[in-house]
Amino acid sequence: MTNDMMNVRSLVEKSADDRQILVDNAVAQSVRGKISMVALGARQLKGFDEQISAYELGARSGRPNAVHEPNEGSKG
Repeated sequence: MTNDMMNVRSLVEKSADDRQILVDNAVAQSVRGKISMVALGARQLKGFDEQISAYELGARSGRPNAVHEPNEGSKG
């Protein structure tokens, strides 16, 4: 894993609210179908020119193993 990847993951995690687990796209893809998650949309992280897609793991979606599109008004 490169330093940039570690920085992205660390910054995504730090942008989480209390009791919220956020991951980047790479982690989301690796657990897809195994755990429910909600796509929160893109977030601008300090030190990165491009926005990074963030996902909330274990989100209460009503459907197991679901990936949902970002909700209006969500962070990002």
